[in-house]
Amino acid sequence: INYEFIVRTVGFDPKKYSFFDDKKTIQTDGVVLSKEKTLLSLDNHYYSEEQAYSAKIRFIDIFNLLNTTSYNILSLDADSIVRNNLDNLDNLLKHNDILAHLVLKSAKPHYRIKAGVVYVKNNDNSKRFFKHVSNYLSTGNNLTTWFSEQVALYNAYNLKLAEFSNLPMSYIDWEFNKDSIIWTAKGSTKSNPIYQLEETLYEN
Repeated sequence: INYEFIVRTVGFDPKKYSFFDDKKTIQTDGVVLSKEKTLLSLDNHYYSEEQAYSAKIRFIDIFNLLNTTSYNILSLDADSIVRNNLDNLDNLLKHNDILAHLVLKSAKPHYRIKAGVVYVKNNDNSKRFFKHVSNYLSTGNNLTTWFSEQVALYNAYNLKLAEFSNLPMSYIDWEFNKDSIIWTAKGSTKSNPIYQLEETLYEN
């Protein structure tokens, strides 16, 4: 696959770290974000402005990249582990515009589209969709509100701005099944010894 790897950074200068020497970055400048976990989410856990901003800003990045590149875009949480090849993603997306894990029957609207792994075809439908998402996240304090990106994705989905394919659980697996292609850690699962052992395979 012909690809370009881009890292979104928040709250530090990547030029100060050798890890980023061979990587393209998108970084935040001039935004003051608290690291104190004083904000309460819809699920009653505390988080900081910096944590929330770091999770939300990449969906504005997707909109910007759709308009400045010709690539399809695969967005991954920073704690994702890609364990096998991703060749089949294009087949999964073949007749639609956006590939994401859908839980549309959830009683909680902010759970209905999972944001951890999203694959986006670079076309006009996707640009309209992510323009709506970007506008929502840029309004009020949404960039520092937990779950706002999943609310934005679901709102745009309801407007039928783009066609969705359902991303199989094996590409966004927070239960760490051995045959899954992508593992994504969530909350307390980051301390799961199975996940942590897998992390050690990539530390060097």
